[in-house]
Amino acid sequence: MCVTHILEKCNKCKAGYYPQTNSPFTCQQCDDTCGNKCDQVYGYCTSCKLGYVLKLDKQSLICESCQTFDPNCQTCKENGERKCLTCVNKYRPASNGTCIKCDSTCLDNCDGTSGICTKCVSGYVPHKPQQTICQECTYFDTSSINCATNNTRTCVNCKIQMYPSAQQNGD
Repeated sequence: MCVTHILEKCNKCKAGYYPQTNSPFTCQQCDDTCGNKCDQVYGYCTSCKLGYVLKLDKQSLICESCQTFDPNCQTCKENGERKCLTCVNKYRPASNGTCIKCDSTCLDNCDGTSGICTKCVSGYVPHKPQQTICQECTYFDTSSINCATNNTRTCVNCKIQMYPSAQQNGD
């Protein structure tokens, strides 16, 4: 496993290993959290396995859990970069790599990867397909008070002297 020796001490190991700094001065396997990718001389993690990120000082023999830098992060980039790919319920990835709360118009949850609202609170419908926010029913139909809870733009309660039409196109 040793690639080069100096005075009977290994000073460079094959990929996935690094030299021990004290006796017996042989090669030691990189930590599992590094995804077995570490510097062949010092053993510092150069990448991390899924669910782990490089420590801030970048001179560590282990990677830390995604939740260490963001408690709402479920998975992060496999290369060790401090960016969340998916977040726990009620959170979504932000452009800066952290997790932020889903919009308050989302009912219970949004998709933890895309942030798309899976269901809207009462009186709201998806603004557009694949959006992270919901819009008030009145945005689409000014005579509407409330719309169907199945995320369609179908009016179920109208303002006085108005009634739901039999045919609504949803746009």
